[in-house]
Amino acid sequence: MLFITGSESFIGKNLIKECKKKKINYFGVDIKARNTKTTKKIDLRNKFLYKYIPKKSIIIHLAGISKHSDAIKNPSKCFDININGTVNLINCAKLRKVETFIFASSEWIYGEQKDKKKLYENQNIILSELNSIYAISKVISENHLKKLNIFKNLIILRFGILYGGKKKENWSAIESIFQSCKKNSHIEVGSLRSARRFVHLDDLIEGIIKCVNLKNIHTINLSGNELISVKNIINFSEKILKKKIYMRQLKPNNYSIRNLENKKAKAVLKWSPNINLKSYLKSINF
Repeated sequence: MLFITGSESFIGKNLIKECKKKKINYFGVDIKARNTKTTKKIDLRNKFLYKYIPKKSIIIHLAGISKHSDAIKNPSKCFDININGTVNLINCAKLRKVETFIFASSEWIYGEQKDKKKLYENQNIILSELNSIYAISKVISENHLKKLNIFKNLIILRFGILYGGKKKENWSAIESIFQSCKKNSHIEVGSLRSARRFVHLDDLIEGIIKCVNLKNIHTINLSGNELISVKNIINFSEKILKKKIYMRQLKPNNYSIRNLENKKAKAVLKWSPNINLKSYLKSINF
């Protein structure tokens, strides 16, 4: 049985869809959930959360403030939910004799880079060097989980930047750029040099599910195979749309690069991203 926190989140909803497809038993909790046989409306910080965790279930912890912009707006709320909520969940999990805990972390914990140096799971993360409230909340939770030594199997997943599966009014960065190129011949961006190893929603969900039976303690990057810049996305868009795009950089030197290496995910999980960004952009050209 999977116990999924943040069941109403974007990733949570899609994880549950995949559970239904694969006939995997689950129970989801979320502050926005409805009370049903498989879901419960409850706050992550509620001390009675343990009542809804099936004994010896596998916890997939997705709940929390998940956007950097939301964390900036309300730092105290971010810390309360992401840190105190996680502590409460850990305490509840201990009561229910949970052995496997899968924690959704983020590539944000690596900070802001200016080069293409590959980022590995075993590198030292210096908390004082992080400027993101969201990233700090994730690092604190990661460290707390590791030091407790409560769970027989602890898997920390550092998600890359996601694309795919969202509705038109809530596009990811990639889809937003593509749609801007489709509608206009002149577009403005911060910097063409900003780059990420973007990962498609379906690949990310597959990676999470592959962790369910993983044993021991692991920290794993779930990221795409290629480092793709804003300029690359616009160039792909030009080829697909067969039009010239004129680009204007608002802050050309204000860029960041995160080059998350995914070799460990491939080796340990036997997982690899299947969805190609260029093919995906072609598929949404409607």
